[in-house]
Amino acid sequence: MAKLAVGATIERGDEDLDRVARDVAAAFPEQYRDRVGDWPLEPLSAYTVGTATYRGLGLLIGAVALLLLAACSNVAHLFLARGLGRGREMAVRRALGAQTGHLVTQLLAESAVVGAAGGALGIVLAWVTLRGFSRWTQALPRGETIAMDVRVLAFGLLLAAVTALLLIRGWGSAEGALGQTLQIRNRERRIIGMAEPTLHYGLDQPHDIAAYIPAWQDPFPIPWGTLAVKLRPGTDGGRLPSVVREAIWSVAPQLPVPTVVPLQSWIDASVSARQFGGVLSTAFGALALLLAAGGLYGTLLYSVGEERRAIGIRLALGAGKGRIERGVVGRALALGAAGVGLGSAAAWYLSRFVEGFLFGVETGDTATLAFSALVLIGTVTAAAWLPARSAAGTDPLETLRVE
Repeated sequence: MAKLAVGATIERGDEDLDRVARDVAAAFPEQYRDRVGDWPLEPLSAYTVGTATYRGLGLLIGAVALLLLAACSNVAHLFLARGLGRGREMAVRRALGAQTGHLVTQLLAESAVVGAAGGALGIVLAWVTLRGFSRWTQALPRGETIAMDVRVLAFGLLLAAVTALLLIRGWGSAEGALGQTLQIRNRERRIIGMAEPTLHYGLDQPHDIAAYIPAWQDPFPIPWGTLAVKLRPGTDGGRLPSVVREAIWSVAPQLPVPTVVPLQSWIDASVSARQFGGVLSTAFGALALLLAAGGLYGTLLYSVGEERRAIGIRLALGAGKGRIERGVVGRALALGAAGVGLGSAAAWYLSRFVEGFLFGVETGDTATLAFSALVLIGTVTAAAWLPARSAAGTDPLETLRVE
């Protein structure tokens, strides 16, 4: 680990490190003959946080943007429907002398109240959910520093206001490779066995051709090593650290104390960022679905209220309640089918950009798309059911009496 001087760049640091690498190679030619320039310089943030975490955060920001778009669309749709229904009120107020500026100011004030209430509720929800997600955030790189930030809160309130407004495969088979030789690190190696491909660097990191070399044959270029121990069924894993330390110290007492961790903890650490992103994405998706259902429900309920006279006349003329209900639900399903069609096409196209974040999910996964479409259609049907019942419950006699 090194600190760059003030004004120095990564490129300049790489040049200096290349000179050091050549000096080391000259001092130890047998070990570093073919390894000059194999010391890439990278920022500390890339090592501690990792590129995959940055990419995952970018994906989450995209999900937040889509969620905000859904919320804005719902609020705008509801305000539009309410504004159309207040056309007569605005006309009367204009006739009584109200100026356009006054009417616009009132509407903006009403929208600002909704935006402020939504922003305040969002702050409370952010505080609650951050505590709820602590199980996953603590496992992230620098997860202990994740907290509510004043700058993020200010930006969120501004948004609320704006919203209101291959392993050695060359020999053909494993049997054909046995006994062959490879040139690795300027030494000839004989193949004595084959192993299945592994995800050594993480579930999200592809692992190509690799070779297992005995440590005593090539000890110097390895800065550190990892020893894996498989326990027999029924063995007490809690005593393993002390047993390993005692065994090492009995041979070499001067060696430092090794760190002994279960393999499962390594696996959990390697997928913690993806798990956190998956939990957040699921929460965002559920919230977006809830917003869409609420917006559709509110719009349909308002629309049914505006059409109550026409519905009452139809009922008085003999239309059955089932026909009225089917009409309201059918209208909602038509909107839902159009949305599912457009959303499926967009998901099919955009899935190629998020394929690297998912395990076992291919581009254009038809099963996932079909399941999502069924969930959306079911949500639309549920959101339309109460407005449909409300429309079918219209009293035709009361409607005729009003007329």
